[in-house]
Amino acid sequence: MPDAIERILFEIARTLDFCRNDPAFPECATHKKDATAQIVARCRGGRIEMDLIEWKGGPLNVVGGDWYEIPSRLLDLARLLEPTRGPVRRFAGRFSPRNVLTLHAKGAGGVLGEWSFELSAEAAAQARRESPGLVALADDVSGIPAGIVEALRDLNGFVRDRLFPLRPRAAIPVRFWRTADPAVLWSAAQYLYGHLLARHDYDASALPPLPDGYTTICTIFHAFDQIDGEGLETAIDNLGPDYRDALVTRLRLVGLDALADAFAQAWATHPAGASADAAAFEAIAGRLQSQIDDEATLQAIHRHVADHAGVFESHG
Repeated sequence: MPDAIERILFEIARTLDFCRNDPAFPECATHKKDATAQIVARCRGGRIEMDLIEWKGGPLNVVGGDWYEIPSRLLDLARLLEPTRGPVRRFAGRFSPRNVLTLHAKGAGGVLGEWSFELSAEAAAQARRESPGLVALADDVSGIPAGIVEALRDLNGFVRDRLFPLRPRAAIPVRFWRTADPAVLWSAAQYLYGHLLARHDYDASALPPLPDGYTTICTIFHAFDQIDGEGLETAIDNLGPDYRDALVTRLRLVGLDALADAFAQAWATHPAGASADAAAFEAIAGRLQSQIDDEATLQAIHRHVADHAGVFESHG
């Protein structure tokens, strides 16, 4: 366990080191250079809820920025501690200008663990080195329909550079369906439809014919995106009654029968042109969101995609 904890601390420390000079927020770098980052997170229902990162001690305090994979690293640590030390309720930590991470975990009975980890520049640089040959394999676009190669390259750049900037590039292939990491697949699937549309001025009718895998992913994740952005009731109104059957079919195809049933119920409770029964709809909406967020949903989609890679590639 000590080695496993140290690996997690290393990943959190190097993520905070990246956040200090995050290229997505260049205007904040001066204020974070000599500042201390403060992180606070709570464990609830098997998930991590993080406060915004606070950088204090620079010319100006900075609040916000991206957490990247810090929540998932803290969740890994919580799962590691629970069998021997009990459930974690809260994490709090600091990352100093000298790249020293201090972190403690608290449970119902008090402190479950306290750690200090110093990130060396050499170790951080070593973690970013990777084989050019493996990167070239990840960049391979063989089998991708010619009409969407550039869209998938754009998607890959976004997933690599914006969502997982500390992951090896070789672990995030342009052919996203070949990734071994369910979280990387889920992220690529979330943004696939938007990147396909962007190359055609967001005109869905201009998209070229695509292998069936793209239809499955886009149908499912477009619905998820609508719910995330608009709420379930507005999402159903926006998608329309014809979308229900297509969505239910695709969810069953990937093995998510319970989620398919929940969506069918949601549409039935909120028929077109009528107001939803508030109490019944709220119950369904809560159950549906819980199923979307469930780890089992992520794993089912990854398993289906991994087992059916050919449905994303053109063959001849």
